[in-house]
Amino acid sequence: MVLKVTVWSDYLCPWCYLGQARADRLELAHGATLTWMPYELHPGLPEGGRSIRAVYGRGDGAVAERALDRFRALADEVAMPFAPPERVLPTRLAHLAALAVCRESPDSFADYHRQLFDAIWLHDRDIERADVLADIAEEVGADAKAVRDAGTDAGLIAQMDSSRTAARNEGITGTPGFLFNGSFAVVGLQPFEFFDRVATRLEP
Repeated sequence: MVLKVTVWSDYLCPWCYLGQARADRLELAHGATLTWMPYELHPGLPEGGRSIRAVYGRGDGAVAERALDRFRALADEVAMPFAPPERVLPTRLAHLAALAVCRESPDSFADYHRQLFDAIWLHDRDIERADVLADIAEEVGADAKAVRDAGTDAGLIAQMDSSRTAARNEGITGTPGFLFNGSFAVVGLQPFEFFDRVATRLEP
């Protein structure tokens, strides 16, 4: 029996960006099969987003800078580059684009998923724009047309909305959220050792 881990995440969440390293460890060290699910952490973000200081410091620049310093330190621990953007943008369209890639170009999904994180936390690309999301799809060999159409795809919109409901039904109300074998939920960026213990206990 393969260890199955469902991961709910949002591309605008720095904890989720860093959580990729935890997910990689589960896959490589424990043979886990990962399923990534969308979770819109800040659905009320307006068009154009908000400054990163408003989101992570509630308008207080010193508080925001301390939070960003913490994220940088955690990124350094796992040798992940980290260059936060000036503004945090809504991610609904990016999630729909990722679902489109998963449906139409599943072999490209892992690369596309990672590139969406990098688009925010390394390159400050405008993930509100369908053409930017389509460009990223082309870069990883995915179906760019499906990405351009994702924002009006009723099936993807329904899938997006049901994913958040599914997370909440499992007691996951924040990101990243990990569900092991459909029965044991972990929320937040826990230490690697914690994930190793959970995975070892649940491994067949």
